[in-house]
Amino acid sequence: MTHICLLTVLILPAPQDETLRSRPIRIAKETTYLTEPLDQDGNVDYVEALNRIHNQATAATNANVAMRRVLGRTDGDEPLPREEYFQRLGITIDETRLSLVPFQDFARTSARDPADLSRERRTITETPWDDSSCPFSTDWLAVNAAALQQLRDAAKRPDWFEPLFSPTNRLIDVATPQDSRNAARLLVASAMFKIGSNDKKRVWEDILTCKRIGAHVAQGATVIEGLVGHAIENMARKAEYTFLSEVRLPNTIAQRYRKELRNIRPPRDMASRIAEAERFTFLEIVCALHRGEDIAENIARAYSVRIDSVNAIKSADVDYNDVLVAGNAWFDRVAAVSAEPIGPDRFRKLQDITTKLVDFKPPDNATEYNGPDGAKQMATAILRLMYAPRTLLAITNVEARQLSRKRLSDIAWELRAFSRKNGEYPKELSDLESEQFKLPLDPFSGKPFVYSLDADDGCLIYGWSTNRKDDGGTEPGESVSQDYDDVVRLKKQ
Repeated sequence: MTHICLLTVLILPAPQDETLRSRPIRIAKETTYLTEPLDQDGNVDYVEALNRIHNQATAATNANVAMRRVLGRTDGDEPLPREEYFQRLGITIDETRLSLVPFQDFARTSARDPADLSRERRTITETPWDDSSCPFSTDWLAVNAAALQQLRDAAKRPDWFEPLFSPTNRLIDVATPQDSRNAARLLVASAMFKIGSNDKKRVWEDILTCKRIGAHVAQGATVIEGLVGHAIENMARKAEYTFLSEVRLPNTIAQRYRKELRNIRPPRDMASRIAEAERFTFLEIVCALHRGEDIAENIARAYSVRIDSVNAIKSADVDYNDVLVAGNAWFDRVAAVSAEPIGPDRFRKLQDITTKLVDFKPPDNATEYNGPDGAKQMATAILRLMYAPRTLLAITNVEARQLSRKRLSDIAWELRAFSRKNGEYPKELSDLESEQFKLPLDPFSGKPFVYSLDADDGCLIYGWSTNRKDDGGTEPGESVSQDYDDVVRLKKQ
């Protein structure tokens, strides 16, 4: 389970002294950004606002409703308003049950070495396999046969809504994205298994279902939903590349599959997440600090920062309305840059914003905020807690990775079509261009993707990754710090 820090607004009486801090928060566009909905105490209810903005589904069209019937619903680490949760989805608790058995749960029934099972778990989602090489996983798929069909049906629904809530520790619970990873692993493992049996239709159905689930999750309001949706899409993308390389497809079928890909709903852009959910998180934090709530521990845990970093902020004597105004200006700027076309120019602007946050040295004690720039300093200090080094770039880089991989996918499908027609891959990538297809550029480099033929008459195509440099077609290894590219390898068929 993942938690997003959105602190529930509770009204406490304002301090009665004449300090700047005692000035009440104004409910206005320039301060609280929203003027409604209001809770029973007259405060902006940001959680309710997000739910209203993003709930355009009904119980009949919401894919999450059907997913709940497969994945169930657990309380996790914190108590959740279960009845209200399902009421918002338009169903009852009794309509949900856990039918999908995650690999790690099924592994507990085996006497095999856990390390061997862990390796098998990676194998079945990364390469084609069969029951002779991974018999345990064959049994796992059999146990989940009904869940697989339910997932295929659920993903076909057009809409997605995941209710947001604030449990007692004042952290929003977003459980579905993490549950959806288990669904994605099952679908990809099923697809990789069927590649070996040459069951083209079912292989593609499982890959397409995984892609649809990733796209659904990526419609959520929060950044974590965007990141998890991207991770699910990446799992499906790897299976798609393997499918293209291993399976021969007639042109008519290939064209139908590509049309199905084009019909998948694109993910919600990060600019809107920053302008809404991320902004609202900041505003909630500032309002809670203004009321004198003891939230230092919650903030420190949510953002993995030292608690004394929060304590130095919360005692500052500033006009918190000015802090809200300064924060809104920052989010306006970041959202505007994030909405620009993906490419080197946007990367430079976001890097500059990130560098300024990282280089900012927060005052060591509350009295150092007592100056003409105190409110702006406090806003920057809170933003620095929320967006530690590289966090902001990591969030915004997700869109570039998605775009790069989509473009690589488009090129890979064109390469396979060229190979079917000509019996070989083109000598140059530009040979693919026609009136119907223009070669897209690598969004990280702003240049064409790198292409070459290999010694076995297959081909390699790759683009730069988030380090924005050419790593020679290096594929990701086990080390998270390793530099790598986004790579597609296609065999000769």
